[in-house]
Amino acid sequence: MVPMDYNLIYEARHLVTSFNVHRIRTLIRRYEQAVHRQANGRPYDSTFERALRDFTRAADPRKTLQQMQGRRAIPSRLYRK
Repeated sequence: MVPMDYNLIYEARHLVTSFNVHRIRTLIRRYEQAVHRQANGRPYDSTFERALRDFTRAADPRKTLQQMQGRRAIPSRLYRK
């Protein structure tokens, strides 16, 4: 069973603007529906989860930077304040 990623939903909701509100709300709703359908025995479709993850990653460059620093692709000394 695929658990609902509430952190993903939280991040996506905080990145909503007047320009993307309908698109993001639709992605969130369809992601939630996919998880609930899977809990009821249907196959899980990760399309909307991937779309939400791509959106949050693209909208928040700090998150991408943290992931890259975690993999040591970028020396952390370059990003100290």
